[in-house]
Amino acid sequence: MALLKISRAQRAFEFGTYTGATTRLLLENLHGTQNLVTTLDLPSLDGIEFEGGDLRLAAESLDGEREYRRSAKQKQVKQLLMDSMTFEVSGYEESFGLVFVDGNHKLEYLRCDSDNAFELVANDGCIAWHDYGNPEFPELTDFLNDLSSRHVLYHVEETMLCFYLPGRSLPESIGRKAKN
Repeated sequence: MALLKISRAQRAFEFGTYTGATTRLLLENLHGTQNLVTTLDLPSLDGIEFEGGDLRLAAESLDGEREYRRSAKQKQVKQLLMDSMTFEVSGYEESFGLVFVDGNHKLEYLRCDSDNAFELVANDGCIAWHDYGNPEFPELTDFLNDLSSRHVLYHVEETMLCFYLPGRSLPESIGRKAKN
């Protein structure tokens, strides 16, 4: 939520709805009157490969009620049901103050979702990735460490969050650059 305050985001895009709890947090904490969250998740598990325990979690989330539907602002959520590998950013370019990447943890999905995140984020926005440093997904951390050689990324210590603030930098006391 601190990243929402820093970016002053009015619109957010989320890769990986899961239970909708993060969707609701984003929705309830966006700035301004546009308050729109677009969240992308799978309609089914057919033909999708997963890492670690992701298959079990994805199956559980498909059967559950989405948390954001309990919000008075639920109509401000646009749910996209599709495989993120087929998502087209056309029409959404540079239109989100915050893009949250926490979908399928397979490397090809992470690459695709991250490439799309860089197209979706507004010039004064923020991209955040979940599971940085998670021992269950070492390829994710390696990918983000490699990405930090091209973009300044920060890791929030003692969390699994890593983020990018285009055109801005933070003092070392707030965040530290992801390892190169």
